[in-house]
Amino acid sequence: MQNYAGGGDVAVEYFVLDVLLLDEPYEQRRTVLEAIEPPGKNLVAITPSYSHADLSATGISPHDLLDVAKDRGLEDLVVKAMRPKYTRRPLSSQPT
Repeated sequence: MQNYAGGGDVAVEYFVLDVLLLDEPYEQRRTVLEAIEPPGKNLVAITPSYSHADLSATGISPHDLLDVAKDRGLEDLVVKAMRPKYTRRPLSSQPT
């Protein structure tokens, strides 16, 4: 939407790239995400996920992924660390 210039209706696509499961590493959250059946393929898209090993094995570089995103009209790529878990923090420790 950041490139939307106004002037009428615009189609919105919802891309899901993670699920909020506390205390679970990304690989387990990804398994849960991939098991979800979206209500409509035209409404919600589960984004593909590529590990560094997958990319290396196929010879795809991060720059190549940027080209794929550009070719498909996507505005962004998201890179996620595999190990971190979502954790609860007391409200007093939330960034301000």
